[in-house]
Amino acid sequence: MSKPVFEKPYGPGKRQHSLYTSTPDDGATCEFCGTTCYGGPDFRMGNLLGRQIIMGCCGNFVDELFKDLSVVFTQETLEDLARNPTSGDAVFLLQLMKTALTGAAKTLAAAKDSVGRTQEALATVKEEQ
Repeated sequence: MSKPVFEKPYGPGKRQHSLYTSTPDDGATCEFCGTTCYGGPDFRMGNLLGRQIIMGCCGNFVDELFKDLSVVFTQETLEDLARNPTSGDAVFLLQLMKTALTGAAKTLAAAKDSVGRTQEALATVKEEQ
């Protein structure tokens, strides 16, 4: 194992990044801090920058990278899509976007419905006064 990046665990991640798998029960070493972690739902692992990372140990580092770089990566990915909309990556991205936009539309519809019910209830209260 190469020298750890951090002297101690960076902190557990809060986001559920989908590319990570569970840590084996017999343990795995987080190559970002050198800590050996054992299985459990909070100890998912994956590879980041060529190193094995345990999300329950140093996952906060991934969360911070995501927060700082997600908009930049999204913008570049959408620009790539505009340049080459028929590539294999573009087809996958379009499927993801369809799913995300469908979910967003449902969330917005539910919020609109909730606001409408609240406005009706307020109107009823005002009429009763």
